[in-house]
Amino acid sequence: MQLLIIFAAKYLFVLVAVLAVYAWWRLPRRLWLRVMLHAAVALGLAIVLVKLAGALHSDVRPFVAQHFTPLVVQRGDNGFPSDHTTFTMLAAFVLLPYARRWGVVLGLLALLVGLGRIGAGVHSPLDIVGGIAVAAVAATSAYYEAAWITRKYSAAKV
Repeated sequence: MQLLIIFAAKYLFVLVAVLAVYAWWRLPRRLWLRVMLHAAVALGLAIVLVKLAGALHSDVRPFVAQHFTPLVVQRGDNGFPSDHTTFTMLAAFVLLPYARRWGVVLGLLALLVGLGRIGAGVHSPLDIVGGIAVAAVAATSAYYEAAWITRKYSAAKV
C-alpha cells in the first residue's frame, strides 16, 4: 500500500501531464490554439492564486505538526494549497469543456494525487481542497478570457 501512496504522491502527476497533452492532441485541430490559450492563461492565473492563497493562509504540514517522517521527501514549509493537486486538477478543468471524458479521467487522477499527498503525510485535506478550488477558479476564469481573445482575434481577421 505504501508503494501506491508514494507513486500517487510523487509520480502520478507526470502521467496526468502526459495524458493531458495526449488529450489535447486528440482534439480537432481547430481547437488546439483555443485550448493552448486557455491552458496558458489558467496556468498563469493559478500560479498567482497559489502564491496569494499561501500568503493569506498558512497550514503546517502534517509531518511537521505531528513529528513523523513523511513517505516522500518534502520541505516543512506552508502546505496550503497543494501545488501537485492544483496543477493536476487544473489540467482536468482546462480540458473538461473540450473533452469531457478526458477531463473527468484527469480529475479522478488528480484526486488520487491529492489523496496520495495526504496519505504520504505531506498535506492535510484542507490543502487538497484549496488546490482544487484554486484550479477551478483559474480554469473557469481563463475559459472566458480565452473565449474573449479568440472571438476578438477571429473578428479582426474578417
